[in-house]
Amino acid sequence: MSEERMNITTVDVCPCGLVMHQGDEDDYDTGGAESGICCPDCGNEKFTTVQQLQAELHTTAKQIGWLKGDKARLSKSIQVRDNAITALIEVHEAELATANAENEHLCNTIDATRQDMADMRAGTPEGKLLEAKGTCTWRFREPFDGDEAWDAECGATWTFIEGGLKDNGAVFCLKCGRLIKEIRPDKESDHE
Repeated sequence: MSEERMNITTVDVCPCGLVMHQGDEDDYDTGGAESGICCPDCGNEKFTTVQQLQAELHTTAKQIGWLKGDKARLSKSIQVRDNAITALIEVHEAELATANAENEHLCNTIDATRQDMADMRAGTPEGKLLEAKGTCTWRFREPFDGDEAWDAECGATWTFIEGGLKDNGAVFCLKCGRLIKEIRPDKESDHE
């Protein structure tokens, strides 16, 4: 064994884990090695000194520090993003609540307007017709002495001496007051 003192530059470490001192030739094997020495356990010819391992460890520690810093920055960014999303949700919920309130107000206004219109129409001829809801079907029947004859759904029978419904301005049934729906054998149409 050599008298050279062991230090971080003179101690080699094989990837298999065997630690060898450069000053001690008994630590190495030469069998079949191209470089002249190899690990007696695994035959590896490339070794790393403790000094090189310390440098790699230092570099790795720096990288871990950077990663920790990146992690902290990333966590902060995620927190800021989450706060922004929460604020955005709150804004949208407030806007939705406002829109719902406005919608409810508009619906109430529309309902009130409809009721006001119905109240104003009540008692007028138009209001009475709207209350009757629907139409009165008038069916054309064979002419009687050349005049147009009609049977109304409400039971009335009408004869026009000259012209027909349109010619005589008949829009509403003269008995029930509902809109006339004209039905002829050759065609069906609403006369409104």
